[in-house]
Amino acid sequence: QDDRFTFMETWQIDRHNECEAPVPTEEASDDVNLTRDAENRCFEVFNIPQFKECQADRSGGVDSTPYLKACIHDYIAFYPPTNQFKPECVAAKNYAERCGNRGYKKHLWRRQTGCAGSKDALSEYKAFIKNQDCSY
Repeated sequence: QDDRFTFMETWQIDRHNECEAPVPTEEASDDVNLTRDAENRCFEVFNIPQFKECQADRSGGVDSTPYLKACIHDYIAFYPPTNQFKPECVAAKNYAERCGNRGYKKHLWRRQTGCAGSKDALSEYKAFIKNQDCSY
């Protein structure tokens, strides 16, 4: 079982560096209020009860720090969020999947984070992702 988790940790998005990393605009990266808003929203997302169990288990849990950092970075980089793309929800989804892979319950995360959305929002999100110029 440990080998499976070790292998899983080697998975990366865009391992061939085909996609350009988003760079926050100068105004956004220097905006103290925006940074504070990003931190507050992302801390709120990663502080839900369903994620706490996965974070607290030192032996088999998943460290949320890299997901939290990605959430803050992407929140600023893609500000303002739209119905098509909510960076905090993408970070939460990725973390929920990793926790689910480790056997933790993840069925409530969308509602607990405010990322539940609607079918229309899901369709818009899928169209937005499809129109990006990179392949995952």
